[in-house]
Amino acid sequence: MKKYTLFLAFGAVLYLMIQACSKETCATTVWYEDVDGDGLGNANVTTTGCDRPENYTGNKTDVDDNNIDVGNQQDMAVAVLQSTQTKKAYAPVTYLSGSKFIQHDLRLPDGANAFVQAVQNGQLFGDTLTIQRVFTDSNVVVMHSRRVVDTATTWIQFDVFRFEDGRIVEHWNNRAKEVSDMDSTTQFNGNKLISASVSTAATKKLVAGAADELFIKGNWSKVNNYFDLTKFAQHRNGWGTNGTAFRDSVALIPDGTPYYESVRFIYAKGDYALVMSQGYPDPAAGNGLFVAHYDLFRVANNRIVEHWDIVEEIPPMGLWANPNGKW
Repeated sequence: MKKYTLFLAFGAVLYLMIQACSKETCATTVWYEDVDGDGLGNANVTTTGCDRPENYTGNKTDVDDNNIDVGNQQDMAVAVLQSTQTKKAYAPVTYLSGSKFIQHDLRLPDGANAFVQAVQNGQLFGDTLTIQRVFTDSNVVVMHSRRVVDTATTWIQFDVFRFEDGRIVEHWNNRAKEVSDMDSTTQFNGNKLISASVSTAATKKLVAGAADELFIKGNWSKVNNYFDLTKFAQHRNGWGTNGTAFRDSVALIPDGTPYYESVRFIYAKGDYALVMSQGYPDPAAGNGLFVAHYDLFRVANNRIVEHWDIVEEIPPMGLWANPNGKW
């Protein structure tokens, strides 16, 4: 009986020691109050503990925890894109609308669940993700990123997320393998700071005008009305690095020759604007398939001074994994 009592006492002491050790181990876990339930917490209201309490989160970036729509969109979109690298589904589960998520990446099925599964199983691939440029235009977040898959394969991509009622409800993207054309400008380098001092409305107006006048109507003789060719930096492969190469390329295009079939969306912030357009089939490919253009422009002194792009072929409808189309 005495041995049994000693055994029980030893067991109780051991249990208390384990509990104390466990509490000590996770005492540094800080949780942030999440009043509006958007997965982003208030950095000024915290608690600590082993498990996440109800109405708390591990994120502390909410600028207004009483309003789900204020200041969160860009952080949420970035977190969702970064989840494709970590393969942790917390961000897409939390920030994608479960009842309405429209997917325009034609490689993925429609709906939030399909996106979450793609994150978890690594279908969206990538060992290292670098987001180089990101901006928000109203309820839309635009990101320009590089994804390293292995030592031999790197992708450049644009991702566009649209929000409703504080949740992501739509996603578009374009991607292409990074290829060096052996000059000083790459598909990713160059200016990456977005200037809030430049009028977003003026940038959007200028770029929309260039898209219509030059790329839709083909009035290439008016290129100087929209581009500052003395300061222009070109990041498109095979088109040189500056305005001289761009001017020489444009000079070979007969006036009246369009480049875009249609402009679908234009989003802007400060001195940056993204034009999402459908282009004509590539004659060199010979397959009759239309292409999707994502062109990112930077503006200074009311002229375009820098350009990045990704062109992706739109596959035949029979190969689409969802019914929504590219746009």
